[in-house]
Amino acid sequence: NGESAEAEVAALAMELEIPVVIIDSPVDVTSPLADCPYFGTDNTEAGLAMADKVDADFIAAFAMTNSPGVERAIAFQTMKPDTEIYLVGDEAVEEVEAVIDDYNDFVFFNGNDLVDVIDMLDEAGKNMYTFDVYEEFLDELIEGCEHFKGIMAQNTFLMSRKAVEAVLNNASQGEMVPTFYITKDNLNDPNVIPFLEFYHKR
Repeated sequence: NGESAEAEVAALAMELEIPVVIIDSPVDVTSPLADCPYFGTDNTEAGLAMADKVDADFIAAFAMTNSPGVERAIAFQTMKPDTEIYLVGDEAVEEVEAVIDDYNDFVFFNGNDLVDVIDMLDEAGKNMYTFDVYEEFLDELIEGCEHFKGIMAQNTFLMSRKAVEAVLNNASQGEMVPTFYITKDNLNDPNVIPFLEFYHKR
């Protein structure tokens, strides 16, 4: 959280000769941690993986301008060329309201945008897909919401295991891509269960 905290931690780790890896939050190239192994999301592969799970073709996709969501949305669009990408700020309420009558399927590459509009879209009978995992989304799946179709999830648990392996094996940088899609039909999948437990939904 910020260059000063990052630098302080890096300096302490280096002084104590403690190996460091970075998970899913890349640091600036000028950071003392810049040469450490990094494990995060390949956002292009994430967008392609999402497109493979969405049945519709004529889609409104929402992505924050200051996030990897843009990369995901562009990759998604290569497989779903009739997708219209809407770049939004911290909320997408006004943007969704403006086009809610034009689409039946809405994809969100930043879950916080969907949190703000999920009730509105559900009431309008629109299909919803999201990339990020939020407690509200797990509730929708567990409760069987008809219009909430699923979540593309980053396997942060696998990232953590790979990061540990990197420390033990002195590995270089590497990326992990999302490995599973959560729907109401696979809530007992071994990949999904840790997420449910983390959010106290199991």
